[in-house]
Amino acid sequence: MPFKFAYMNLAGLGVWLLTLLGQSNLSIAQEKPSVYLPQDSIVVFAIDVAGIQGNKDLEVVPWEVLTAAGKDEIGVDPLLATQVWGAVGLPTLSGPEFGLHITTSQPVNIDDMKEKYFGPTKTSAKAPDVKLRPMNDSPFSIVQNKTNLLFGTEATLRKLMAARSTPSPYIAMMAADKDPIRVTIAIEPLRDLIVSSIEQYQFIMSEDMAKNLTALVNNTDYVYIRSSVGIDLSAKIHFGASDAAGAQQVSDLLTDLRSQGFDELLKTVNMQMSYISMSEEMRNAWSEYMVRARGIIETSTQPVVADNRATIELKEIQSLYMTSMLFSMAVPAFETARFSIEEAQPANNLKQMGLAFHNYADTYRKFPARATKDDDGKPLLSWRVMLLPFLEEAALYNEFHMDEPWDSEHNKALLAKMPDVYKNPRLELEEGFTTYVAPYGGEDQKQTIWDIEDCGFRNVTDGTSNTIMFVEVNSEAAVPWTKPDDFDIAAKSLLEFLLKAPEGGAIGICDGSVFDFDESLDEETLEAMLSAGGGEVIEFR
Repeated sequence: MPFKFAYMNLAGLGVWLLTLLGQSNLSIAQEKPSVYLPQDSIVVFAIDVAGIQGNKDLEVVPWEVLTAAGKDEIGVDPLLATQVWGAVGLPTLSGPEFGLHITTSQPVNIDDMKEKYFGPTKTSAKAPDVKLRPMNDSPFSIVQNKTNLLFGTEATLRKLMAARSTPSPYIAMMAADKDPIRVTIAIEPLRDLIVSSIEQYQFIMSEDMAKNLTALVNNTDYVYIRSSVGIDLSAKIHFGASDAAGAQQVSDLLTDLRSQGFDELLKTVNMQMSYISMSEEMRNAWSEYMVRARGIIETSTQPVVADNRATIELKEIQSLYMTSMLFSMAVPAFETARFSIEEAQPANNLKQMGLAFHNYADTYRKFPARATKDDDGKPLLSWRVMLLPFLEEAALYNEFHMDEPWDSEHNKALLAKMPDVYKNPRLELEEGFTTYVAPYGGEDQKQTIWDIEDCGFRNVTDGTSNTIMFVEVNSEAAVPWTKPDDFDIAAKSLLEFLLKAPEGGAIGICDGSVFDFDESLDEETLEAMLSAGGGEVIEFR
């Protein structure tokens, strides 16, 4: 399978790198101080570790403890690193391509690294000071070369070690600055993906905001973030355009988006506070503060245009962070607010699952199947497992044996690792059980999205805003999260098993939205919303 490709080729990578390292032309590259990060990197970053350690504001950090912990756990002192440059490439089926170029204050012997993390060392006969060690059960390897270490995936390491590699154009720009943390994100290769995502999820924002976001992406070539550390924590965010006129347009868009973002934030805060029991004086005080804070932030974050850049500078980030913490602590202090947050969690879970579902569909041009199957058609694993890489759970996904059923000796042990997104905080359930299920079992024109083979958005002719994707059921209908088992609407009434008041209940729709169960929902309407192409007229919402 593609996900095993990097593991299977670690040995070949070692032979290739050591052969390359032994060639005479590499000695020239070794003498050059340049950082060779791949030209096609979508993210390039630099961290001045030595500068961060030398910052007087961070003297209280237990550097000695970090050194001791690194030696105990990994086998080397991580604080020997003085500079770290990194690159992230476009994701592949095996995950994102990733590589680090690490400069150390003194030579690091990778032989000292713990065997529980790294495999045997490979050394080139022609270049004995260069070594390579693959990580155990991982697509990453580490290469030692005098006071430099390279760490990354196979494809990126090949590029990092190639003497003729063309470096990223952002390296020179970033090297000219002295900020301890610098990150550049290339927008060009991601532009179509970002614009497509904005179009797909514009239902969660105003039409003007979606329009301005799209224009901002289309006029921005890269985003460059520079940040300080310590008490005077600040950051500069540069939006690079093709020319000065483009930079001015980006500046205008940023100003509009900032205002629209505040409008949305204030609307959300006011809505949440309307559910909280508090005095009118307290409510007015919060409203006055939000208006005052908006004015301060808008004044201090006015974009500045210079050459082909529009720059926003954020100062005293700690103050903003402390203020947000104060607000987040003060509001839940009310019991009604705590109850509100708990009740909202299942809806938030379904929204995350819906976003993952859409990202899966974007990647594979079809929805995930309700169950993976073996060559004989026997169900193996649930769609919930297939969504893991899109829920930031790629590591857990890679632990599964995809050619084995959910209850095999290996896969069954993973039940206990159920991600929080599949946990229902409203119910006491057995470990590894979830109440977020896919309804299936419809026939003919009443088929759900889970009944149609290789289903995609093209099959949802009733409209994505009228078609159910997932539902939250009660504890009687709970299932093991990895098991290809959901809710058969042909066998029992879904309406009877939906989680109802007073607990509430959430229903996820194909457009990514979520609504709570309402007592006015009847069997006929629910049946119409379950079908992907029944042609019914739905007036429930």
